[in-house]
Amino acid sequence: MKCTSIITILLLMLIACQNTKRSNVAQKMNYYDSIENKNLKLLDSLNLKQYNDSAKWMLYTFHCDDTTKQNNEYLPLSALPVKLVYISKTNDTLDLLYNFMKNDSTPISKYSEENITDGVQFRISDKKLLGLIHGEGVVWQKGPFSRYENPLQPEVITYIKNNRDKLNLWFREEAKRRRVIL
Repeated sequence: MKCTSIITILLLMLIACQNTKRSNVAQKMNYYDSIENKNLKLLDSLNLKQYNDSAKWMLYTFHCDDTTKQNNEYLPLSALPVKLVYISKTNDTLDLLYNFMKNDSTPISKYSEENITDGVQFRISDKKLLGLIHGEGVVWQKGPFSRYENPLQPEVITYIKNNRDKLNLWFREEAKRRRVIL
């Protein structure tokens, strides 16, 4: 009788441990979605949600023809999802930081040989793009061929049109909304 009780308790503990492992995996898989949802709600509460679309568009157009090597596999950044992971609002400046994601739960490494942008900085009072955030700095480049000043450079438009079926769903729909593709 005593032996049966001990075996029953051990089985219950084993089942409980298995359920905990499953729930931890589910939480890990949804971590970036939950962070992004929290950040989007914050932007919405501050009446700043429109900056998310502008920032994502800027990141996608800036990096659309770039690839990243992850585990000996080359991935086009234009095909990967982008998740909003951090917001900073100081006075009139809004910083939005993002991760390109290999899948819904794995951010790509920004510290490989590529120089992948971390985010976008805006001045809220005049809705002006101040630059792209790289590490601890903000970068801006002027000139007729600058994707900073005009993200829809001819090579970007060509890339979007030639790769429309390979683009991330959000990027493809935004390109349609902006009438870059039909």
